[in-house]
Amino acid sequence: MNSKRLHSFLTLSYAPISNYEFYHLKQENIVQRILADSTLYVICQREELTFENITYDDATCCLNFEIHKKGSSAKLTCSLCIYQKNIEPTEGKIVATEFGRNKKGKIPNKQPINDIKGIRFFRENVAGEFLLWITPDKFLHHYWNGIIEATVSGDYREFTKFKVHYVGESTDQEIWKRLTGHEKLQDILTIEEVFHFESINTHEIVLLLFQIDKTESITIFDGTGDVDAFVDNILKPTFPSKTTITLDVEKALIKLLKPNKRYNKIQYKQYPKSKDGLYSEGYDWVSYKIHDDITLQYSDVEIKGSVNVIESTTIIVEENKTLRIG
Repeated sequence: MNSKRLHSFLTLSYAPISNYEFYHLKQENIVQRILADSTLYVICQREELTFENITYDDATCCLNFEIHKKGSSAKLTCSLCIYQKNIEPTEGKIVATEFGRNKKGKIPNKQPINDIKGIRFFRENVAGEFLLWITPDKFLHHYWNGIIEATVSGDYREFTKFKVHYVGESTDQEIWKRLTGHEKLQDILTIEEVFHFESINTHEIVLLLFQIDKTESITIFDGTGDVDAFVDNILKPTFPSKTTITLDVEKALIKLLKPNKRYNKIQYKQYPKSKDGLYSEGYDWVSYKIHDDITLQYSDVEIKGSVNVIESTTIIVEENKTLRIG
């Protein structure tokens, strides 16, 4: 009998974003458009990241800085050239920068600049044309996806590990609407203690917003199945809807990670059995991978994503019975 397999990849629609940042950005039309295909979200926590020791090198036109994680001695040493495709492609034009912090107070106009959460680049003209805005997370997300060219010295994977509090889906409304006034998000902000004493929860709680980026269907002919059906599946592959895949992978993540029942009350102990996932689709093998350089952690379980498919943890469902990671 022919073997029927489905492989799906989860990709971040936006860089990891703190609850504080999301509050301010969710009403922006451009952000809403970026998030339009997001159907799965994970509410996590991680120590705050900041830009430190920021200097500008006139000779190389590079912004040099470090990225620090509160409570850790680890750091990333980075260099970002201003004149490149996705910032300012025309060398010689004047590019201005604006720095932002989470706390009040004037930022000294003296290098090196420290304790910065966001950097905005814009053309210094009458209109002040916006070019790019980065946080430490957005910088790293753009870096590993090749959106910007930069040098990063140090193990940035240590900065992209997140403790999972809640896994959810948003298949019947825009994800930014789903997370506005989200009951469990408010509970997490109220109950969870900060990892670092100098922070507050709204800066440590991070939203990971995923979309089903790519799905592949594979049929393996074993010599005994229907040849015509096998050929037809190769020529005209069919796929479940992204809604169905989202509902399925949500259950898989909850069952594997087992986040706190205080937030994810339903733990889907019977998964892969479900009424609205892939159980009825008849796949012999289903797999999921996260196609970004982030790691999801809870208790003793770790799911590692990677832009390098080979290095990414594979979530596997075999014969509609067994769930495992490999």
